[in-house]
Parts: sequence; structure tokens; C-alpha cells
Amino acid sequence: MHNYQFLSLVILIISVSKKMSGKDLGYSFARLVRISGEDAVPAEKGNNDKTNFVVDFGSNLQQVKRVSIVNVSFLNNAFNFVAAPPSLANVFFTFELDDGSTVNSTTYTLQEGFYDMDTLLTDLNAAAVDFKTTYANAPTVVFSTPSEGGFIIATIGVTTAGYTLTILDSDANGLPSSKGPISSIGFTTGSIVTSGAANVRRAPDLPSLQGLTEAYVVSQALAPGNCFDEKNQASAILVTVPITAPFGVLNVMECKQDILCEISYVSPKNIQRADFSLRDRFGNLINLHGANLKLTLKVFFNTM
Repeated sequence: MHNYQFLSLVILIISVSKKMSGKDLGYSFARLVRISGEDAVPAEKGNNDKTNFVVDFGSNLQQVKRVSIVNVSFLNNAFNFVAAPPSLANVFFTFELDDGSTVNSTTYTLQEGFYDMDTLLTDLNAAAVDFKTTYANAPTVVFSTPSEGGFIIATIGVTTAGYTLTILDSDANGLPSSKGPISSIGFTTGSIVTSGAANVRRAPDLPSLQGLTEAYVVSQALAPGNCFDEKNQASAILVTVPITAPFGVLNVMECKQDILCEISYVSPKNIQRADFSLRDRFGNLINLHGANLKLTLKVFFNTM
């Protein structure tokens, strides 16, 4: 059971006419409501309290006709490598050395966090050195960024005859994974396979370390069934927020016109409690690691 508390509202009353250019607007005035996850009650215990919370409006929001999102802001503290995909890259990758009868393998784990290219290549190269130290028949492997262009280069030494080395994105058990460090640096298949003579591999694609590119503010109370996806599954998405700020920088989305970011109700709605959460496209809660979700709503009322 959730505990609720009253939220102090910052309110600006905007008087409007019910008629404008012959169109019935269907409301008499509006209020701006500022909401902060820092001051609200967590919807559940855990690390996402400030991005998954419930607000009790009391009797402040009665006879609501429409709700429009004015702005949404949060510090972009979302990691780009985590242990629980699917929206972000996996932290696991595996080196396998196959002699035709036996496969020796080691699965390595990145520490969860936001990785730039230098840090990621340093960890990949450290794993390659460790694997070569453990298995002498494995080749040396060095990942680097060339001076010209952004495509990653894998410089691979001689592999002992009869052996094949595979480097792949994996899960914690070494099984292939669809997204991880290898695909993130541009090797789109998520694996590198080599045997025999020394060779140089150029990643076919540019690295992708941006992490999340968009987030969704979800509210079952304010936007039930407001959105549906390509599978025709409905969800309570209040607004989509593009993530344009770098890691550690405040990300702000402002809606310039009410009609572009509004939820309209067929009949006036009394809103006493409302849930808010920040989620990825798969519906998973986004962990901002202590950062706070803030949003401003413009609430349009049916009567004064």
C-alpha cells in the first residue's frame, strides 16, 4: 500500500474565454502545477524513488478538462552499460579459444556506469591481456581508435595453428547477447572471430556509446491508454522526452504549444492522486542514480 502526502502546488491562475474564433475551448481557467520527485512519495522502495513516485493533489484538481505538459527536466545520470538490458548495453563480454575439441573461455564484466570510448577500450584491452596471459595460444588483441576517422581498429596477433579466437557480447554465463561492448564499439554482429595469421579488423560501423536517446514520463492516472505501439499494446505515456544532454548534464524538454503535449478527457475528471515514472521504451524504470524528475503541468478546468 502506498503512503501519500499533499504536494504544495505552485499555482498560476490563467483566466480565459470559453469562446475564441468561434471555437468552444471547454474550460474557464488553468493552473500551472510544478511537480518534483524529490518532494513526493515514492511509489516503491529502491534506487528509483525520485523517478517513480505518487502525488496527492487533495481537492486542488477538480473538474479537469485537459492536462498539458509545459516542461520536463532531469539530470541525465543514466548509465550506458548496465547488467540488465534491453534498453542499454550489457556489461558482459567473453573471450573463447577453441582448438577443435575444447573451448576455453572467460567472461568479463564491466562495472556498471557511463563509459566514454577511452575508458571502454582500456577495459577491453585489459581483458585481452588477461586472456592471453591465461591462454598462451591465444593471440594478442589491441583495440584502438585511429588518428583519422572514428572507426575502431582491432589489431590481432598470430593465433596458434588449429586454434580460433572469438570475442563476443555475452550474458553472465558466456552465452551470446544482442548488445554489449563489442557491438557498441562498431562491430555490429557483436563478435570478432580470428585464426591463423596476424590481421587488422576495422569495425564496420561507428561506435555508439550514447546510451538512452529518449525517455517516457508515464502516468496511469493522467494518461491511461494514451499511447499504443507497433504491437498495438496500449500504455499510459504522458509525454516522450528526447535525451539531448550529455551524461551528467541537465536534460530539459519544453513544449512550445499546449496542443502538442496535452491529454484531453471526454468528461471533466477529478484528479486526487497521480503516479509519475520515468521509463524506457520497454517500460523499464530509468535509474538516474539519485537525480530527480521534475515536470510542470498546465491543468485546464471546466469551471472556475
